Amino acid sequence: MGKMLKLFMTVFMTVSLLSIISCSTKVYYSPSHHVKENRKIIKKKSALEFIRYSIQVGAFQSFSNADAYGRKLDQYVDAFSFKDKDGLFKVRFGNYPSKEAARKEAEQLQFIHVIDEYFIVFPRQYRDTNVKVNHIRQQIVDDAASYIGVPYKWGGINSVTGFDCSGLSYSVYRESGVMLPRTSREQFKTGKFVLKKDLKKGDLVFFRTRGNAVSHVGIYTGNSKFIHAPSRGKTVRFQGLNSPYYQKHYAGARTYF
Repeated sequence: MGKMLKLFMTVFMTVSLLSIISCSTKVYYSPSHHVKENRKIIKKKSALEFIRYSIQVGAFQSFSNADAYGRKLDQYVDAFSFKDKDGLFKVRFGNYPSKEAARKEAEQLQFIHVIDEYFIVFPRQYRDTNVKVNHIRQQIVDDAASYIGVPYKWGGINSVTGFDCSGLSYSVYRESGVMLPRTSREQFKTGKFVLKKDLKKGDLVFFRTRGNAVSHVGIYTGNSKFIHAPSRGKTVRFQGLNSPYYQKHYAGARTYF
């Protein structure tokens, strides 16, 4: 009888312990299918992707707070932060095919206490009318111009720590709802060829500044000028497309609309 009691107590304690462990185990978030597919799209550098529905989860006075929150989210979703026109640093993530898909994802993240309040950002329309396309083009130029004076930083993709050339175009386009590849060489491979005489605001202009490969990119602003992050020790600035140096190293242009 004593042995049976000891055996019963051992089994009971083991089951109880397993129950406690299972209740206290961290719940790991498994991204839904479309999120996993979106990550593949983002990583697939040869494909141009327009951001559809996304989710905004924060607005901060300081970039450091926005960046820290974005890094926290990165283990669950592809988050990014940017400085909006109201001066606040916003944090957004995702690229969802519908409002319902975005809402479902946000609710799952709320359930496991990754995010609190959120709102769904509706997609901008790019191909409906020339008026809308021209508005987006102008917005790209305006956003790029707002970063004039920001220092160059190799690998940089934000206005606080700095931009490199392709980081500037990548970030400005993403703010306007267009996912570009990260490097100038891959950006050059994406989009449609456009003649220099047919350039429009917001198109990208490329240069071969080191050997035969494309190695530099700028954002065309009209009137034969572009905005770019030149090189180490310099800042984001306007540049003349027809200046001798950039004429010599011009590699071509691409449009994404």
